[in-house]
Amino acid sequence: MKKCGFDVIKLGSKNPTYSLYYSNSKVKPISVFSKLYNEPANKANSFATITTCTDAEENCPFILNAEKRIFLQYDDPKLFDNLPNKMEKYFDCSLQIASELFYVFRNVE
Repeated sequence: MKKCGFDVIKLGSKNPTYSLYYSNSKVKPISVFSKLYNEPANKANSFATITTCTDAEENCPFILNAEKRIFLQYDDPKLFDNLPNKMEKYFDCSLQIASELFYVFRNVE
């Protein structure tokens, strides 16, 4: 995220929450953290779910109340963890995800 120009501040240690600044520091940051779909922080209805693993369409659980399910398949860059080009593969995957999500959100009605 930092390499893509975001400011990231870690706020916790167990399941850390991060403040993600996508603009200057005068803009309120986005609070991001790992969560299950049924966490109170998530909307209970009127939402789309985006799954990203290569076998999501067949193996990911049904997400209750999702108005739309979007399947974007990515090869897990973790496959490159023990190779010299690890960081390049993670960055390439990040750019692919960003490009495709940009397209999705530009076309959401």
